[in-house]
Amino acid sequence: MLRNDYLVQVYGHLSKPRQPSPETIGKLVDMAVESFGPTMLRSEVMERLSHSDLLFVAMDDKLSPIGFAGLEYKLLNDPAKTKAMYLSGAVVKASEQGTGIYNRLTLERLVLGMEFGNCHAATTRTQNPIVEYTICQSLNDLRKLGTIYNFYVTRSLSKNAYGRMLTKSIPKSKNESLNAEYGKLNYENGDGYELVFTIESRPLEQEPRMTIW
Repeated sequence: MLRNDYLVQVYGHLSKPRQPSPETIGKLVDMAVESFGPTMLRSEVMERLSHSDLLFVAMDDKLSPIGFAGLEYKLLNDPAKTKAMYLSGAVVKASEQGTGIYNRLTLERLVLGMEFGNCHAATTRTQNPIVEYTICQSLNDLRKLGTIYNFYVTRSLSKNAYGRMLTKSIPKSKNESLNAEYGKLNYENGDGYELVFTIESRPLEQEPRMTIW
């Protein structure tokens, strides 16, 4: 069941001068370790949180965190050194998964990320087809609203990106063809995909050669 009785607080030097309290940070780390299991190290979560230019924290009516997602600005490894939003680790409390929180965190990252960063590309690395599926769904929503004109996805294999499987079991999205693509990954080896989302604010004169989604 979808829930709407929560707020999303945005932290980071690009939007607000303050950072989450040490208590909140501790709860976010605990949430990530609980959600991913013993393979997720607290130090990894802390490092990712510290690198976020924008940090989105979903909080319930008692202002207790129930999910979070980060965003960093990076340059793509292309000839133009395109500025892009790196959608870093996102976690939703185990008891709140499937309630739409991750979808909202993804959509808000894209909207505010484009606004603050003045960029029209996004990238991430993942083993999880739900991540790619949700980003594409959010971009589709923005296309329907007229916020963007179109988007394209390119996917490249990143061998031993994580050194292990991050989740307790192989995740599945609502898109079977996408699940089949991720089924090609060697999860035990820690393989993942590097994703680049090219976002158009207006029509291109020539269509890109590869359109995956």
